[in-house]
Amino acid sequence: VFLVALIVVGAGCATTADPVHRGRFIAVSDAPVAVSCEGQEPKTLAVVVGVNHYKDERISDLEGAAGDAWAFYHLLASPNGGAVPEPHLRLLLNEEATREAVVGALGNHFAGACPQDRLIVYFAGHGETDPLKPEDAFLLVHDTSTDNMVATGVSMKRLYELLRERTSAENLV
Repeated sequence: VFLVALIVVGAGCATTADPVHRGRFIAVSDAPVAVSCEGQEPKTLAVVVGVNHYKDERISDLEGAAGDAWAFYHLLASPNGGAVPEPHLRLLLNEEATREAVVGALGNHFAGACPQDRLIVYFAGHGETDPLKPEDAFLLVHDTSTDNMVATGVSMKRLYELLRERTSAENLV
């Protein structure tokens, strides 16, 4: 059973030292997290994605998506947000948030999760339905082409299937 929730976070706590406000964004290492389920307490694993800038000029740029993702990542790492250890977090912003990187992070980062673990997927950016098949929706990542969302976007249907195939965790937010 998956628990699904919508989380909205503002980026009001930025300082001049924040990478968001310097125009550069950080991405955390994609090294896999080693996990063992036997006798382990539940833990939180998260993939956080924010896209302001798109390669396809037909997709309008955003101003706050990457900042919101950056703020949410730091909230999770803070004591007030659960003190999630950095190796349990993945952050992909702007040009780092390609389809390959996002799908890879979701599939690889969550692969070793235990049934009692909590998985958090946070995406800030554009979403769009397929003009040829309106019942299919896609998350638009940095390298999405509006001419071929099936191959370059992140399918919402495939996202669920990927998470079910790659993890035994039962709690997804």
